[in-house]
Parts: sequence; structure tokens; C-alpha cells
Amino acid sequence: MRLIKKTNLDLPNRAKQVVNLGAEYRLNKFDIGANVTISGQCYGTPASTTNTPWIAPYALANLYASYEFDRQWTAFARWNNIFNSNYQLTYG
Repeated sequence: MRLIKKTNLDLPNRAKQVVNLGAEYRLNKFDIGANVTISGQCYGTPASTTNTPWIAPYALANLYASYEFDRQWTAFARWNNIFNSNYQLTYG
């Protein structure tokens, strides 16, 4: 449920629109992948009677890769927020 029944306001820290996309490719023992998260604006805490203050929408892109040396050894690397986006999940 998106709205608080008593006030008809949106829940704090919950975006109405959130999209997560991911893709991965495997070639022998090598895996590469990417994922993107896009979040619409949401209202931050503390919740008020007017749904303010709001948190800006953001988009994040991440890359990762791994190589399986054998069944017991795998090297893994991850690069989060590759475009260095400024975002804040909640105030404080």
C-alpha cells in the first residue's frame, strides 16, 4: 500500500517509480555483467503533513566481472556508480 490511510500522503523514503535492469554474459570461465537502477523522487524523513522534504530522483550504473580459476577459486571485481552520480537515499 502506497498511501498512509489517515493522511492520504505517500510513505516516506518510498519512490513510486523504481526500475532495475541487468544483463550478464558468460564466456567459458569469464563472466561480465552490468545493472542499472533508476529511482523516481520520494519524500524523505521526517514525514510531514505535506510530503516534504523530497529526495531527488537518481540513476545508478554498475559493472562487474569474474573469472573462475577452478571450482574453489574465483576472482570478482565490481565497479559501482560508474558515472559518479550524486545521490542520497535518505536525509541524515
